[in-house]
Amino acid sequence: VPAVHLSHSNSCVLTTTFLSGKALSGLTPSELKSLIPLGVQVFLWQLLKIGRFHADPHHANLFLTSEGKLGIIDFGLVATLSPSEMSALTDAAKHLFVRDWKALLADAKRLGFLDDDTPTEELEPIIEAVLTKAVLKP
Repeated sequence: VPAVHLSHSNSCVLTTTFLSGKALSGLTPSELKSLIPLGVQVFLWQLLKIGRFHADPHHANLFLTSEGKLGIIDFGLVATLSPSEMSALTDAAKHLFVRDWKALLADAKRLGFLDDDTPTEELEPIIEAVLTKAVLKP
C-alpha cells in the first residue's frame, strides 16, 4: 500500500508514493502462484479483522512490486462491514472449511445473500457440488 502525502492531497486529490512493478496480467504463472497466499491473507485480514476492505481488486489495482511484494493501489472504492457481518463472514469461512453446507447457507441468510424465508434443503447438494469441485477439491 503506497504512503499518502497529505501535503500534496486535498478533498479531491489523494497523492501517494509511486509503486513500480508488474501488473498481474503480465506475471508468469509461478509469480502469480507466489502471491496467492499473501493476497488471501491480506484480504481476509481486511474483511475479518478491520472490517474495511478494498472493494475493487482487479488486475490493474494489484501487482508485483519491484521488491517482490504485493502492491495494492486505487482505494477509491472501499467498503465497511459491521461487527455482525464480520462475525458472519468468519462463521461462513469456518463452515466452508469443515464442509457444513447447512450452516454455510444459514450464514448466507445472515449476510443477506439469501432471504430469511428461502428454503435451503434443495440448495445444500448444489452448494456442496459446486464448492467441492471449484474451491475445496477433495
